[in-house]
This record gives sequence, C-alpha cells and structure tokens, in this order.
Amino acid sequence: MPPESFVVVSGFCWIGVYFLLVKRGFHDKSYGMPLAPMSANIAWETVFSFVYPVGVSSPWKIIIAIWMVLDAFVVATFFLYGYKYFEKSYRITRLQFYVLGVFALLSAYVFYVSVPPFLLGFTFFKGSMFEVASFLAYAVNNLVASTLFVWMFRQRSRGIEGQSFYIGLLKWIGTLIVAVWYLLENNYPFAWIIIATIETFDILYLKLIYDALTRIGINPWLRL
Repeated sequence: MPPESFVVVSGFCWIGVYFLLVKRGFHDKSYGMPLAPMSANIAWETVFSFVYPVGVSSPWKIIIAIWMVLDAFVVATFFLYGYKYFEKSYRITRLQFYVLGVFALLSAYVFYVSVPPFLLGFTFFKGSMFEVASFLAYAVNNLVASTLFVWMFRQRSRGIEGQSFYIGLLKWIGTLIVAVWYLLENNYPFAWIIIATIETFDILYLKLIYDALTRIGINPWLRL
C-alpha cells in the first residue's frame, strides 16, 4: 500500500480528471474518455470495491467511491454524445454504437472478475489482491488510456471537444506520483517499460492539447 499522502494526492488528481471530463462533456456535448479505458476504469473501480475489495481502509475506500460516481457520468457522456464520432469514423448505426458500448463495458467487467484470481497465484503479486489491482491499473487502464487519448485527439482532427489541458495535466500528475512509489516497490524492467510508455504518451498529449488550444487563441491555463 502506498503512503497515505501519495494516495490522497493521486486520488484527488483523478477526481479532478473525472470531474473535468464530465464538465467538458456536458458543456461541449461530447465525451473525453476513449471507450476502452472508460470501460476498464469503471469496471476496475466496481470490481475492486465490491468483488475483490482493496479499498477497505480510508482514504482509498472514499476515493474509489467518488471515482465510481463520477465515472458513471463519464459513461453517460459517451452514450449521449459519442455516436456522431463513431458514425463519422466507422459508418455504423446508432443501434450498433449502443451495442458496441455495452459490449465494451461487459467485456471489461468479465475481464476484471476473471483475471485477478488467476494473477493472484503468481509469486510476483505476493498473494495480495492490492498488488494485482495496482498492476492492472497501470498495465491495462493507464497504459491504454494514455495511448488512446493521443489516438482520439488525432482521430478528431485535433479537435478539443470534451478535452482540456487540465484533464491531461491532472491525469499525468495523478499517475506519476503513485508510479514513483510503484517503481520503488517493484523494480522490474517491465514495470519501468510500462510506466515510461505511460509518461511518454501523457506528456505527448499535454503538448498536443496545449498546442491545439493556443492555435485557436484559447489560453490553456484558463479553460477548464
């Protein structure tokens, strides 16, 4: 378990990410979290709260509960406003869009219910479900999110709907602060590779969204 100060700072950074995703999503009539990490995030939070609870002590329990509530609204922005992007990119019907979204959510839940017990048997995880949850958060959720944020930005032709510089900044800080602890506790080459990849894409996204905002005359530091 990371130090409580790390948990609080990282947790509040991610609360900020989800809050701003919801704010910008409803304001711009868009969505800011790609489908795969959106599904993975809410499934991770639900499963590791109720099926394999790891946030049994404060402040983890409170932070994960807030994440779940905000993530439900993030999911709502996807289903409310996401179709126009999928129709443009993939020429699918609205029904197919909804089926795809539901399938992604169900697949994420199946993954997070079935995989942790299997991983728990590996000595690397020291018989700790918290270690399993932490690994999956980085190897799946954060890695996928960091790469797909960049992909989504490119796919939207550098559009800024549903996104902001602060979303990227808080995501970067929230991931980095716990990554420092994780690397100190798990000094393995693959852990360095995963976290280095996450950091690279997070910084790239920050530059892309900063440049896009300044190019159209918006101060990135003033737009929430």
